[in-house]
Amino acid sequence: MQKPSFDILTICFSGEIDLLRLQARSLAAFFPPDLVNRILVVVNDADEAACLRAIEALRPEYGPHADRLCLLRPADLLTTRARGIDRLHQIALRLPGRRREGGWKGNRGWVVQQALKLAAARAVTAPMVLILDAKNHFLKPVVVADLVAADGRPRSRLQRHEGEERWRWIRASYAALGLTPPVQGTLLPPTVTPCVLPADMFRQVLAAIEARVGPVELFFLKRRSAATEFFLIHAAAEHFIAPREALFAEGLFASGTIFRSTPAAEVDRLLARAEAGEETMLGVHRARIRGLPPGQAARLEAVWHKAGLLKPGERFRDIFPVPDPAPEDQERFQAPESLAGSPPITSQAILPAR
Repeated sequence: MQKPSFDILTICFSGEIDLLRLQARSLAAFFPPDLVNRILVVVNDADEAACLRAIEALRPEYGPHADRLCLLRPADLLTTRARGIDRLHQIALRLPGRRREGGWKGNRGWVVQQALKLAAARAVTAPMVLILDAKNHFLKPVVVADLVAADGRPRSRLQRHEGEERWRWIRASYAALGLTPPVQGTLLPPTVTPCVLPADMFRQVLAAIEARVGPVELFFLKRRSAATEFFLIHAAAEHFIAPREALFAEGLFASGTIFRSTPAAEVDRLLARAEAGEETMLGVHRARIRGLPPGQAARLEAVWHKAGLLKPGERFRDIFPVPDPAPEDQERFQAPESLAGSPPITSQAILPAR
């Protein structure tokens, strides 16, 4: 199999800058340069200019990929093709200052993030795209077979989804596309990163979704559906392009992710796997990371040092100090609970203009 190249896609806001720095260092250390076409980072922040400056300052952290870092604004991705009353809604959503939340144009960050993950299909130029969250970082080297099977199909995986809320998202995603939802308990793809897609399929999926729900930013920002981006992607691919087995190979690694609601015993289990070298990728939600108890924080710091993601002398609590109560607008960035040579890292997320 000829090696494909990847666009690596991450949506980021100002509260995730230090996590994005870890991701950048992990890509520099563990992702082969010959597999990287571009690293696409889309800014989703009410203060877009400041967030762009902060991410641009991270460019050296990407090491051999630094010249492939491409920063995008939502305006670079979102369509203006709405008509009638939807066009009026679209214009309203793009006016700053009307809302006081932390995402693009003051809209709710997690909602905008889902729209941007889909709309980013318009920007992908490599044959494949690897979709990450800012909280994801690699802990060991990646080879092409981890992401793509020998026959060229991207890797994915199936899992059991527990809880009525998760199934509400699944049913809403299928309903939005005019499809009959699967029977509860059916194994389905995950609703979290990483996700690998061929670029052509990604664009086809976006077109199929927008043909049925309209521009994706309007669909999500109207908040009239509980659909989520990854369930929409996989439902559209399987029903409008080809059966799942023709599109995907199994075997994609999972990110060992510590969400806000992950029980302490599960955090210990994930840390033990990371310490034993059994996790390819780790993820820590920004709202959980600062609240980790000292023992777990020390273990995570040691994992990062072992992987080379922290420089000598960098300490966990220097990067992620115990926070004051989070401002209300930052709390609104959270996804629902059930989802659950360069300078040292500092806790300052936004860098001053130069």
